[in-house]
Amino acid sequence: MKLLLLLGWLTILVGCAKLPHEIVEQAAAGSAEDQFFLGNMHEFGLQADKNSYGIDLPKDAKEAFKWYLMAAEQGYAKAQSAVARMFKTGNGVPQNDEKAFEWSLKAAEQGYASEQSSLGYAYLNGKGVPVDHKKAFNWFEKAALRGDMHGQMNLGIMYSFGLGVTVNHKEACKWYLAAAKQGYASAQFRLGYCYESGQGVARL
Repeated sequence: MKLLLLLGWLTILVGCAKLPHEIVEQAAAGSAEDQFFLGNMHEFGLQADKNSYGIDLPKDAKEAFKWYLMAAEQGYAKAQSAVARMFKTGNGVPQNDEKAFEWSLKAAEQGYASEQSSLGYAYLNGKGVPVDHKKAFNWFEKAALRGDMHGQMNLGIMYSFGLGVTVNHKEACKWYLAAAKQGYASAQFRLGYCYESGQGVARL
């Protein structure tokens, strides 16, 4: 039972059911996937009193970044996303919007939906790149079509306010609905306004 609990906990933490020593060994051997998992372990830490192996690994953002970067440089999209996130927040590395954008782009070009949405946000708000509503719209659309609720929500906003696209309330409400179905509260609120105002849908 203890082993199952540990494996389940590791799966939640790093998305992998491997034992910690296996991850360390394979990361050192050059496995991009395990380098990402090891970065995850360093970022969130392991507490000896919460696992049956007595493993104690303090949180270390700098060490996490080191392993994420190794995996990212091998083209591992999840790690590229993690590197982008750490540059955005300045966690384990000096904050740098330009570098965050560069790594988001690498992951987005591999079809990583959350980073496609992040690029939309970057272009919309001028984070690491000049403001460009058309490019923001294009990236939000890519993310939305892949089912990313943030991309769907923001695509709805772009249609509502005519940012990078002609105003289209029907399309806006369609994408608010898509995000709302995934439990996105802000999208649910905007969808409610669609029905209240009758913009894009029949008024209730």
